[in-house]
Amino acid sequence: MRCPKGCDTTLERETVEAIEVDRCSHCHGVWFDEDELPQLLSVPRSSLSLLAKGKFRPAVDATVGTCPKHGTQLVRAYSKADRNTTIERCPECHGAWLDGGELRRLLDAN
Repeated sequence: MRCPKGCDTTLERETVEAIEVDRCSHCHGVWFDEDELPQLLSVPRSSLSLLAKGKFRPAVDATVGTCPKHGTQLVRAYSKADRNTTIERCPECHGAWLDGGELRRLLDAN
């Protein structure tokens, strides 16, 4: 799968507490299949250091992403935990994308 934000990078598989997610090594964004994000938010924060790295970059956040599985345009929604963080979702598979630094924001809000 390729990065939804156009980095032209293949997403790398990362396993955290038996949950497999896909991460872009360039922009540090993370792709979560349906229901993986809520599961990850409940694991110990120390287990998430690799996934939570990266800095928030407004230019990347402003880019409309496409689902790495379907090519469908992702739909943006504000997180309930942190209204400054957008979670981009695929309307087909219900996967979710967080740009670099956004997972850290969600962890700090919980």
